[in-house]
This record gives sequence, C-alpha cells and structure tokens, in this order.
Amino acid sequence: MFLSNEEKSYLNQTLVIANKSVANGNHPFGALLVYEGKVICTSENKVITTNDITAHAELLLIQMAQKVLNTKQLADSTLYSSTEPCPMCTCAIYWSSIKRVVFATKATRLLKIAGDGFELSSTELIKLAPRDLNFIAEENTVQFDKLHKEFWS
Repeated sequence: MFLSNEEKSYLNQTLVIANKSVANGNHPFGALLVYEGKVICTSENKVITTNDITAHAELLLIQMAQKVLNTKQLADSTLYSSTEPCPMCTCAIYWSSIKRVVFATKATRLLKIAGDGFELSSTELIKLAPRDLNFIAEENTVQFDKLHKEFWS
C-alpha cells in the first residue's frame, strides 16, 4: 500500500521525534496520533530517563490521547510510529481501540540492527485479534534504519 504525501509527512515527523528522544538520552522511537487531519499528540520514548521499561513512545502516546479523545475518536485515528510497535505496544493499541497504525522500520529489521527484541511482529500478532486492525509498513525506511544503526552500534 502506498502512503499519501500527507501520511509520509506524519511518518517523517516521527523520525524528528525519535531524534529528539535520542537527544534527550533515550532510545530512538517516536510516535504521533492524527485525528481528522490534526496531530492530537506526540510522544518520544522515555525508558531511560524515567527508568520505566514501559515508557515506550506508543504507550505514552495512548495515555495522552485517552485524556482528549473518546473511544470512537481513537478508533477513527491513525497512530504513526517511527518503528513497528513491539508486542506490548501492539496490545495496548488494540485495547485503546485505535484501528490504524503506520510505521517505518520493521521489527525484524530492528532485531537485525539492535541484536535484541522479538521476532513476533505486530502484523503477525494482530492476526490473532478478533477485531480488525490495519498495520501499514512504509517501504522506504532508509532514514529510520540509519538512526537505529547509529544508535545501536
């Protein structure tokens, strides 16, 4: 599936957020949520600075989004992530009712770069869910992969 220029712009914003995360002393992950063509909230990874292994960009984003959007609005939103959500974040996305996720670096690619993580991708995990979710991988992830290579080397 091809992304529109607007969708690519949102995804590229997650790269900026991921770079900010690194500058702030954390892992290179960023996320944002779009509802009705507007960015509702953004989040960077804060695992290291908060000493909280659950402080992933997607989880923090969902926590913020639930304070401003109801369940129907969340279901009609799109979550953009610099990297394919991990199994923990994928399950949180499912329970939040968000149905559409667009991401860059695939989990299998991150595993090769970082040398740690899960081989279970979000796209495999959501196949087990009774509700439909749409996880879309961007094909051109050179800039995203570069950030991971620089960070994890």
